[in-house]
Amino acid sequence: FNRQNSKAPLQIVEGDMEKVSLDSATMVLLNAGSWQEPSLSRLRDRLSEVLPDGGVVVTIRYPLAKAGTGPLEPVEDLWLPMSWGEARVYLAQKRRHPACRFATICQAEQRCLNLDEMD
Repeated sequence: FNRQNSKAPLQIVEGDMEKVSLDSATMVLLNAGSWQEPSLSRLRDRLSEVLPDGGVVVTIRYPLAKAGTGPLEPVEDLWLPMSWGEARVYLAQKRRHPACRFATICQAEQRCLNLDEMD
């Protein structure tokens, strides 16, 4: 993502996932390694309900989205370096129409997120 060409300010919000407002979120990052059922299902349901169309969910260690089960659709899974070693990272996107398999993560005036450029 090229911040120089972005017109939207970056805002990082830390809070209780059951209470924080996500109505304008474009990306949600979760370290899901310590989450268990039924909390994972509640979190999946909440994100499916309140995340705007096109919003991306990035989870570390555990895939929150499951193909064909709702508005959150898996986009990619990767192994990425972290401070503690490599970890599995899962990207999912909220789709307006869950049956549609192809939606873009990029907005019209933004570049795609290049995970290789991140440290």
